[in-house]
Formats: sequence, C-alpha cells, structure tokens
Amino acid sequence: MNLIRPASLFTFFCFLSIFSAFAQSIPLKTRVDSLIKLNVPRKFNGVIAIAQSGKIIYSQNYGYSDFAQKTSFTEESQFILGSLSKQFTAVLVLQELDKGHLSLKDPIRKYLPDLKESWADSVTVHHLLNHTSGIVALDKPLSFKPGTKFSYSPLLCYQLLAQIAEKLSGKTYQELMKTLFEKCDMTNSTIPVAYKSGKLVSCYSEENDGTLALEKVKPEELGFATPGGGIISTKNDLIKWNEALHHGKLLKTNTYKLMATASSSREHARWGNIDYGYGLQIDKQDDILELSHSGALIGFISSNLYFPETETSIVILENIAWNFDNVIRTFFFHDQIRKIVKENLKR
Repeated sequence: MNLIRPASLFTFFCFLSIFSAFAQSIPLKTRVDSLIKLNVPRKFNGVIAIAQSGKIIYSQNYGYSDFAQKTSFTEESQFILGSLSKQFTAVLVLQELDKGHLSLKDPIRKYLPDLKESWADSVTVHHLLNHTSGIVALDKPLSFKPGTKFSYSPLLCYQLLAQIAEKLSGKTYQELMKTLFEKCDMTNSTIPVAYKSGKLVSCYSEENDGTLALEKVKPEELGFATPGGGIISTKNDLIKWNEALHHGKLLKTNTYKLMATASSSREHARWGNIDYGYGLQIDKQDDILELSHSGALIGFISSNLYFPETETSIVILENIAWNFDNVIRTFFFHDQIRKIVKENLKR
C-alpha cells in the first residue's frame, strides 16, 4: 500500500493554523471528522473514542484492521497498547502500597533478593516508577545516580515492578491483571500470555518508501514486554480504565495523588518539557491539567489522555507503526485531536 504524501508540508501546516483560528466554533465531531478526512500528512488508520464523565461523545473507526482482507474495525477490535501498559503495572504496585506491603523508598533488593546486581541496593521502587533509576540493563552498571535525572526505560524497569507486585501479592502477573480488568469491567482486555479471543487486529510498519509491511506478531512471544508495553485492549475498555483509575475505584486517594503528581520531568519529543508521575505524563499547557501516555510497539501506536477538570478522555489506537524518522508526523492525528479537544474544553 502506498501512502499519500503532501507536496508541501509547510503549506499544509499554514492552512491548518489558519483553519484552527475560526474552527473553535465548529462542533467537536465535525472538526475531528474533517481532520481525519484530510489524509495528510499521512492517512489515519485506527479507532478513536472521546468521552466525558464516562459517556462516549465521539466514536469512530477509520481504515482497515486487515488490509489484505479489507476488514473494517469493530468496537471489539483489540490493539497492543505499548507504553500505555505502564500505568496498569504502576497500579498493581501501588495497590501493594495501599495494603501496607511496601514502601516506595525501599531499595528493590528488599523485594527482589535474588537480583545479583549491586544497584539493587540503591534503586528504589519510586525510581522504577518514575524512570529515574539509571538502569540500562541487568548486566550493566547504572548510567547515573538514582533519582538525579530522568531516563525513560521502555520495558525493563516495569518488568521489575511486575515482579515486585507478584512477590508481594503471591499471585502471578496474569492473575493480578485479570482481577484488575474485572474490577474495571474491561471485558475485551487481556495480556499476551492469556490471549485467546482472535480479535487482535493485524499490524503493520511503514517502510522508508512509504509502503506498509505486515508484522507477524505472536502475542505469546511478548511475555517480557507485557508490564511495560504488551497489554492488549480496546478503545472502549480504555475509557472504562480511565473512569476507574481517576475516580477512586483502584487506589486510595493519597496513593492516587502520588501516581498523578509530578516526581520527575522529561523532554517530550513533541510537547517539550513535561512532568512525569508513576506511569503517567503530567502536563499543564494552556492551564489545562492533563494526565496521559502514548505508546508504540511492533506495528502499533497509541495515545490515552485524560483531563481531570472536565473528566474528559481521549483514546486513539492505530495498527500501523508509522515511520519514526519524523515523530511529529507519526503522532500527527493524535496531537491534532488533543489540540481540538483542549480548544473545545476552553470554550
């Protein structure tokens, strides 16, 4: 499949800026629909859900779940979430805090005594949660003193957190996630080792020439990636997740505040400097508090954003990993929908 590329991105972005100036009076649904139909700087291929107070106010699917079969998405189409998975694992660990089973200031060796690395005596649970551990790999020294800077850990730190949750609860990660999904009424969500539904969409990666290559993903082979990037879910289940997480159903009030309060900061590739809590990005651009995360893993990209002051959720899931040489283009529709919703919130 060949992708449409604009003759001039500069011209397009100029048009978009001018259009945005008077478009705020147009209904949200019309604005999002019009944006998607532009098909530039690339096509959108995936699903979108926007909700307020748990009620869906916008839900659309665009493109194909399988290009070879020309199969459309359904409300039960499942996607691999990438780093959106981190907030689920963070909750499992924080639930152990609620039970009095751990302290965030404890070195991780207290809970994982079999770790051979010397840094297990200086890295704490807190450091793992907010990406300030300095861990590079199990067999390598730390890249910096824990707690002194932010360095994003795609998978390893959250794998260690999952092991801590297992150790303290006496349950497997699979059992813990099953209970968590049930509590949130997430009936179409699972983890790779338990995947059975057959509803996982086909996924693709964009090649340098703009064509799409099918990724042959086998969920059962994603075990290590699961706590930090491998959870499988749907757009509607993620809306349910936001409602449960941000309305006190999963954590005690003070524990949730720890999760959603800045404890480190990062230079975001698209948004500039933003804060980070536990599995959540925290931003207050335009004086609108936003708790969010994006994800990318083997043929999938995703975004989950929540605005507490208006109880607004945005979930965007695509089954194409667009070329990451231009990350602004890759997440273009995600960021533009975010912008539209934020402008709508200010009206």
